Amino acid sequence: MKIIYITITMLLLLIANHAFAECWVVSGLKGYGSNAADKFNIHEDGLSDKKIHITINGNKSSVTGSEGISFKEVTPQLIVGVYKSGGYKGTVESWEWILKIVKPFIHRQKAVTQFLTAQKCLLGYRR
Repeated sequence: MKIIYITITMLLLLIANHAFAECWVVSGLKGYGSNAADKFNIHEDGLSDKKIHITINGNKSSVTGSEGISFKEVTPQLIVGVYKSGGYKGTVESWEWILKIVKPFIHRQKAVTQFLTAQKCLLGYRR
């Protein structure tokens, strides 16, 4: 009887601590961006013609179209990715789900030189 109790307890602990991956498909991303080439004038921006697959799974989180970026889960609704390519070149990208309206929000900052060269904030639709 004691062995059965210990076995059941161990199984429950394993199930409770097991992380489950969440997968999302988003599209219709629209918002605003700015970049150094346009002297950081704010303009409408978007990725409305693309379907993006997002997986939230701890340190194995990923976003299609951002393959060079290493993402980490911060919360079940937020992943942050960082990419560095020597010197000052790099990208920081975050994806967050606004659960009350069930829409994904992306924030991306890119540096190609020692200064910020592009930034965008977009809101999209979950499918």
